[in-house]
Amino acid sequence: MLVPVISFIAWNRWTLHALASAQARYRSAGLPTTVESIRPPSVPDAGNAAPLIERIGVLREDPAFAGPTGTFERLDTFKKAHPAYRLDPIAVKQLASILDDPVPGEILALTRAAAAMDGYDAHPRFEKGFPSPDPGVAALRTSFQLLEWHVRMTASSGRAEEACADAWTMFAAAEFSAQQPTMLAMFVRLVRLDAALDALEKLAATQSLTPEWAARFARHLHGLDLTPDLLRALDGERILGASPAFEDFLRGQP
Repeated sequence: MLVPVISFIAWNRWTLHALASAQARYRSAGLPTTVESIRPPSVPDAGNAAPLIERIGVLREDPAFAGPTGTFERLDTFKKAHPAYRLDPIAVKQLASILDDPVPGEILALTRAAAAMDGYDAHPRFEKGFPSPDPGVAALRTSFQLLEWHVRMTASSGRAEEACADAWTMFAAAEFSAQQPTMLAMFVRLVRLDAALDALEKLAATQSLTPEWAARFARHLHGLDLTPDLLRALDGERILGASPAFEDFLRGQP
């Protein structure tokens, strides 16, 4: 029993020394050493989409939406019956009857309103290291799933303007994870961008992309540079891995 205890104490002291050395090297190299120094400015409350996303998080747990006979179960059944992307008029009406229900309808409306705001900032706290998982991730996953369905429905019924606007909403909401300078947030952003690009590809394939929207999407994609945010996320991982919170853990402090 004594040997493991001594080994742990030795490892603990060595790790504290290595942590202090790393922090000193970062400072001497002029690298950022706090999350606050690399995070984008906080989103002002008046333009913050967080309350809307929080409301979506509540709605997605509604039994009428998530229950055994709820929206997702009905969409899954619909998907199996209609494997082709383009839907005939009867199928469009069937899909509309699902998406126009009160809960999915409200989620879609909230998502569009959120995407039109200045940004999303749940004010994660980094004082103790990596923050708790953002509940907005699950909420927006639901939003994206419903938007994908709505793009499919409107594209199939010739409502190109609506379909393109929903795809634009997906691109705008994909940026909501940019406030957290971590690789997990970067991964979430990439997953959302992939879903938005897939919707855009479907619009082009079904000739639902209007010239005006095509130009708008082209300008957005041309200006989309993920490199600075990726570097910031790597900085965030480095900072949090050598943060005082980890030092407190090694010292046995809460």
